Amino acid sequence: MALVSAKEIIEPAFRNGYAVGAFNTFDAETTQTIIEAATAISAPVMLLLGNWDWGLLDLETYSEIITYYARRAPIPVAWHLDHARSLDAVKDAVEAGYTSVMIDGSHLPFEENVAITQAAVALARPRGVGVEAELGGIGQAPEAGTEGAQTGFTDSEAARRFCRQTGVDMLAVSIGNAHGIYKVAPRLDIALLRQIRAATESTPLVLHGGSTTPPDQVRAAVKAGIAKVNVASELWVSYAKTMRQALGSDDDRFMPSFALRTVKAGLAEVVARWINLLGSEGKAARP
Repeated sequence: MALVSAKEIIEPAFRNGYAVGAFNTFDAETTQTIIEAATAISAPVMLLLGNWDWGLLDLETYSEIITYYARRAPIPVAWHLDHARSLDAVKDAVEAGYTSVMIDGSHLPFEENVAITQAAVALARPRGVGVEAELGGIGQAPEAGTEGAQTGFTDSEAARRFCRQTGVDMLAVSIGNAHGIYKVAPRLDIALLRQIRAATESTPLVLHGGSTTPPDQVRAAVKAGIAKVNVASELWVSYAKTMRQALGSDDDRFMPSFALRTVKAGLAEVVARWINLLGSEGKAARP
């Protein structure tokens, strides 16, 4: 199966009350592991790759790697550009074969966010590429949960106007979530999420900062309208932990290929656990 548009897997999730896991990748090994883990439990999946990662491998090489594994997978796979701040990054991603892009104008005034999102939609939609935008301020987990840190929540009426003016395919919302590993458990505002869902009607909603969010809050968020959840930090932590264990040995016969097998097993566990939590296991073929 070739890469598919994000809309092809997000819209069924939104209609049927589950969410798709979007997992950060940055090389062949992580790409292979994410797709294999999703395949093992027949789940649609999204690969996240931000343009800040493009310096590790050139974009053409990333495209070859991701399309190679996606073409051989029996499940639908979407390739998503995460948190692009410029239209140039969106254009490069679309030309490279991404099937989904995020233009992040959340740091801009409302009208400027609308304008850059409209421009991204105009760039991507003719190529069949879905567009995600963000409204509200999604911060970093080390500051989340502390007094005064939870600011910039998404306003439901602003979300209504934003979706109508931009025609965006997905909207990332700020409801108490944050990027990174939480030091203090977040308290997602599910009531606000329901208001946003009602205001934005048919627009699927996205939760950034999935890592270490309490499972009961994740389930509540999915039930209230979240159709895509981003997971990156838990993968990075797993990767670092298992690799440190391998490197910590005094054995001078260390072999990277053996270490990477352990790393991949840890990553696969994270991916499978999240897919099960989001309810997308077995949904690969669901219309």
